Amino acid sequence: MDIGDVISDSLRYPTSNWSKVISLGVLFLLSIFIIPLFFSIRIYIQSCKIILYLV
Repeated sequence: MDIGDVISDSLRYPTSNWSKVISLGVLFLLSIFIIPLFFSIRIYIQSCKIILYLV
């Protein structure tokens, strides 16, 4: 097997099933947005506790 065949196979195989590639991209985007969501929920809960403490 030639090195060119190995490289072309390594580039061709992951894109052979586009539904898996798209689902992996969606999971990657969700993982980027989930961490800031947890931080914002934590800040919101802390601010609610402070407001309730002052009342």
